[in-house]
Amino acid sequence: MRSKSPGSGPRPATRHVRAATTSRTDSEEAGMGPREQLVKALNEGAAAGRRGDRPTTCPYPRGDLRRSAWLRAFAKNRPLPGE
Repeated sequence: MRSKSPGSGPRPATRHVRAATTSRTDSEEAGMGPREQLVKALNEGAAAGRRGDRPTTCPYPRGDLRRSAWLRAFAKNRPLPGE
């Protein structure tokens, strides 16, 4: 008969507990979630493209998903050189 080693018994159930404090940006605390932030960035980028602003006027920092959304909308709505 095989002897059991200590710790080879059934594993206790684990629970994933969310931290009591999470870091949020000011806009999220005001009720704006990530989806709304992306929609806002899309709308701002589209407006900037239609106005003919330069792409360097993007208000979001590098690495921010909102910057990608802003630039994509900007590129889609900017006038082409012949227009």
